[in-house]
Amino acid sequence: MLAEKIYPTIDKCSVNWVFEAAGTLRAENGNSKICIIVDNAPWHNELTDETKIPKPAWVKAQVVQWLNDHQVPYLAIYTKAELLKLADAYAPKKVFKTDVAAAKFDVDILRLPVRHCVLNPIELAWAEMKTFIRNNNVTFSLKDVSVWAKAWLTACDMEMASSFIEHTIKYEETFNRADAISDERDNDIIEDDVQYHIIIEFKIIIGQHFKINH
Repeated sequence: MLAEKIYPTIDKCSVNWVFEAAGTLRAENGNSKICIIVDNAPWHNELTDETKIPKPAWVKAQVVQWLNDHQVPYLAIYTKAELLKLADAYAPKKVFKTDVAAAKFDVDILRLPVRHCVLNPIELAWAEMKTFIRNNNVTFSLKDVSVWAKAWLTACDMEMASSFIEHTIKYEETFNRADAISDERDNDIIEDDVQYHIIIEFKIIIGQHFKINH
């Protein structure tokens, strides 16, 4: 119940932040290509009302209403489970509220892969800031935490921010190389498998030929 109360608030704050950030970035950078990178936190992926689909928690009448609103044909004898499956099959393309907010200023949203925090430069910045605070906050007071956090943010210049991005790019290149190697090995396995079956079939043919002639 607490999560249900908190999430809508976070969702709204997230959308508002994206809207304000996109507007500020556009005003400061003119016609440049702009992209805001976000992770896959639930509040970044809130769907627009038009693209939401029925959930298992919905009562059958709600699912039926959704199908009617989206002009999806169904039979009256369908169970709720069958109706949900049908709704999933006719699900509209996902549109996220944050994307809509950013698009108002011609700003793109780039979502990081799930559970790949190493590709998120903000995670590096967050870790550096926590280390800085831990090393300097000798009073262990919340007020001083705020002071040291602001001090670190002030010191985080373009060079430091760029280093975080460059670090994540190295990880991205590593993942790309790993994908390429994986593809090569998959192809080798497929080729070996094909060759194996050809040899087996050849042996069978030779064996049959040998039996026929002897």
